[in-house]
Amino acid sequence: MKKSINIIFAITTLISNISFAQTANTLPSTGYAGIGTTNPSGIAAFTIIGVANQYACDNKPLFEIDGVQSQTCVKDLALVRTWASIFGPLRTEFVIKNTGFVGIGTATPTRTLDVAGNAAISGTLRLGATAANGTFANYRLSVDGDIVAKRVVVQTNSWADKVFDKNYKLQSLMDVENYVKENCHLPLIPSEKEVIEQGIDVSEMNKLLLQKIEELTLYLIEMKKENQNIQVQLTNLKNN
Repeated sequence: MKKSINIIFAITTLISNISFAQTANTLPSTGYAGIGTTNPSGIAAFTIIGVANQYACDNKPLFEIDGVQSQTCVKDLALVRTWASIFGPLRTEFVIKNTGFVGIGTATPTRTLDVAGNAAISGTLRLGATAANGTFANYRLSVDGDIVAKRVVVQTNSWADKVFDKNYKLQSLMDVENYVKENCHLPLIPSEKEVIEQGIDVSEMNKLLLQKIEELTLYLIEMKKENQNIQVQLTNLKNN
């Protein structure tokens, strides 16, 4: 793609210095120029229509600018016109209508879009046929389908180890029981309705689940101590 965009730059530069076996040829600073047409579109400064469908495909460079030659082979000028349209004042879209592969950072793409190196997207990215909507419409990445990965790292600025702090107030099991009976879910854990409407924050959910595991651990430790005390009391009663 980089080479193709360079073609457009080369065409624009060529306008100011076209030579047809003359010592100099200068175009006026206003108006429109055309190749293959006597009636330029009036949208862009430079219009190509119906010119031979082959340039630089015979191992000859397409352009030479300041001693640098472009080896790009363009067989479909419709593609060039599509790219060139982004420079027109009435164009807001950039659509590649040609078939084949497009490479960014690679001269040998093997897929519809092949990017070699890093890519930065400042807006949103959608993968799949159906866009996310409602609560999820403005997420940076929307995937309509499954995701597979060998490893996923989620950054977080907090974790659940506060449960083991000596000042942590652990709810009594009776309070937990009453809450569950009334709400049908554990304290701090979102309800089924909330999950369906808002989804699950993986980082937050893992933290909450760990918090519940740590609380269960404290309950078990407390119950073990109670059992040990009961055993001691039973032993004392038996000995007496």
